[in-house]
Amino acid sequence: MDLTHIIAVGEPRGTILLLHGYAEHAGRYSSLIETFAAAGYDVFFYNQPGHGGEPGPAARVDVAELITLHRRARALVAERMRTDRLILFGHSMGGVITAASALIDPSGLAAVMLSGPAFRARPELPGGIARLGYRLAIYLPFLPVTTLDPTNISRDPDVVRDYKDDQLVYQGPVSLLSGASMAVHGRRALDHAHRWDTSVPLFIAHGDADSIANVEGSCEFAAAVRRAGGSAHLVTVPGGYHEILRDPGHELLERQMVEWLDLHGLHARASVN
Repeated sequence: MDLTHIIAVGEPRGTILLLHGYAEHAGRYSSLIETFAAAGYDVFFYNQPGHGGEPGPAARVDVAELITLHRRARALVAERMRTDRLILFGHSMGGVITAASALIDPSGLAAVMLSGPAFRARPELPGGIARLGYRLAIYLPFLPVTTLDPTNISRDPDVVRDYKDDQLVYQGPVSLLSGASMAVHGRRALDHAHRWDTSVPLFIAHGDADSIANVEGSCEFAAAVRRAGGSAHLVTVPGGYHEILRDPGHELLERQMVEWLDLHGLHARASVN
């Protein structure tokens, strides 16, 4: 795993592990990474298998394996981080993976932030069909099941154009393995949300016009965390598309995310090594 480390401006206040979504790569988060670094947060990130030029079939992934990989990344970051506060961020499929990783092992986490998590994809597969598809994917992992329309990622036509022109973005159909495993693990995260560690504050941002990941999944997850006694701050962006951090007005959302971290007292002292 090739972890990249961006150093914060000034004394580090916390450390963020950032995870990209399906079919894309971490390089598309330069604006958010710069915002975090300018606010005093170190940022680690990596490209998932089959993404951003990494080895493996292009965007054909088993989300279960990616959850395990994320937990390994957390362990590596814990060894290298300069602060005593680890914050997780994940978008879309990366949001599902991040949430699942935090549910499995919340130790050492100061906070979790998600954008457009794909707990419930559109179109949504019924649970039984998703589980059947996941089993079938053992034999036919490459089987195409749906496609993604790039015009649905953002209301900004320049973002859509850049997405289409980006050679590191996968433009082909969604495979059975990717789609079914995402659906199964998205549903599993929702089913286990009531077990969220109440000491870990949660921030979720989701566009209410997202046609790729249903905003109702984020609402359901946040509600379950709150019922369990946890802190879950949900921001629904009116008219927002799937990539709300590349939608018009994303600068405001980035500031809100930093303010939320500050509000929750995530000012970490530098670790003494």
